[in-house]
Amino acid sequence: MSLETTLQTIELNRFRAAFTAKEQNVAKLLSGATREDIRILESKLSGTERALVEAKKNLMDKLQDAFTKSDDAVRVKVDQFISNPRGINPQLAFTPPSAALGREVERLRVDMESLLVFWDASISRLEVASDMNAYSREVKDALSKGQSYL
Repeated sequence: MSLETTLQTIELNRFRAAFTAKEQNVAKLLSGATREDIRILESKLSGTERALVEAKKNLMDKLQDAFTKSDDAVRVKVDQFISNPRGINPQLAFTPPSAALGREVERLRVDMESLLVFWDASISRLEVASDMNAYSREVKDALSKGQSYL
């Protein structure tokens, strides 16, 4: 998921750069361009804007998928081995090799619950106009924490 998110962010940045270049061309040509030149450039700009929106939507789908898979890994797969996994005092349902390791896993489960709750709330507010670069960095951080926990 991290690689897919990175690739989607790269694609999004590529579309943004193309969009900015088209805007600059339009501004430069408006000063002496013919109506036909303007119409062609506006059409190209419109196509680039549509491509940018589609790239953002695709990235949003990938980010939602990353949350869904992370949520499933923690709350379905791992939680079957933990009593009271969403509470403030989760307990392993088995005896770990060391008490310290058990305490660390239980502490991290509390942290993961907070992270998943926050992530779920933030992804529900995500929209095409959102700062995808910032959100992608947050998701990469969440994925890293999830990976460490797992």
